[in-house]
Amino acid sequence: MNDQRFERDLRAVLAEDAPDVAPATLRVALQQVVAATRDRRGTVHRMGPVLSAVASSAVMGLILATVAVSWTGRAPGFGGAVDDRSPGPSPAFLWDSGIVVLAAGEARITAGGREYLVDPGPIAVHSDAGSETDQTLELEWREHDREMRLYFYFEADGEKWWLDRIQTRDGREPAEWLTYPGPLLSAPLGEPFTGDIERTSPDGQDGFSLEGMRLEAFRDGLIRQDPEGCQPTRPPRPSGDADRPAPEPGVVEDIDLSGMTPAEAAEWIAGRDLCVTWRFTYRTHEDDPAMMYSEYWCTPPDGEIFGGYIDESEGIATVMVRPVGNPVLEMRQQPPLGWGCG
Repeated sequence: MNDQRFERDLRAVLAEDAPDVAPATLRVALQQVVAATRDRRGTVHRMGPVLSAVASSAVMGLILATVAVSWTGRAPGFGGAVDDRSPGPSPAFLWDSGIVVLAAGEARITAGGREYLVDPGPIAVHSDAGSETDQTLELEWREHDREMRLYFYFEADGEKWWLDRIQTRDGREPAEWLTYPGPLLSAPLGEPFTGDIERTSPDGQDGFSLEGMRLEAFRDGLIRQDPEGCQPTRPPRPSGDADRPAPEPGVVEDIDLSGMTPAEAAEWIAGRDLCVTWRFTYRTHEDDPAMMYSEYWCTPPDGEIFGGYIDESEGIATVMVRPVGNPVLEMRQQPPLGWGCG
């Protein structure tokens, strides 16, 4: 199951004034996600388990099933996510999310006529552990009184991993996305990439470069595994519906868990021999309801359910939970593979 895009763009599910009541069906919400994501990012990313079969990243592309968060300096616990820009010997830049590590002797972004990573403010370092096939490294900061982001999207196929694309902000207000498609580099699975990378926008005005780089993704012990031993099934809704056609690969069905607590939903799902993962999603900015953060849980978190779906061919349900009252919360650092995931 591909979680990457799910975690990145689930923010948009509640973007419309952060509604207190979930959409009637997740499919309607996903349509809203696609539209919102296209407007904000300029690029619509594949939806992993939810539309392939929702996007880590796991719905699609503007939220974080982020597995590590840090600010300048070393963050406590869970692998020590770090943003280290000390002026000592190489590497001059070191960004370690606890999932992906990037070290570089030089790093530069050109956007909107300015150079970035010259004198940045504190850089928040995130990653999405995704799955066996996708991970991210996400850097966010302010510089030149502008919001800047540098996002790396990685993919793997069991033999090698590669950098599928990079996105940055364009240095303008309001900010838009600049996308540098790939693959941009690759390495055998389990090995780092070392070298340089430089790209320029089609109009020649913007670009980025990383020199003396050592990049590690899909590291041993830090690759999220989907639940195993799940039985493909035709999941009845709570009201019952046994006469459904056999599931097809990649088909996603909404599941109606309305009125259930997460604990009750877990019991209902377990009684049908389904596997389940949870997304605990909360707002992070009072003035922007679309800015949200989604945590990956292997056990049911406390809160209220606002959506759910199942990949029938894999027998894996995903349940979306938010804190009661949908308050703004501060992002917290997660264990690398998620809460309650062993």
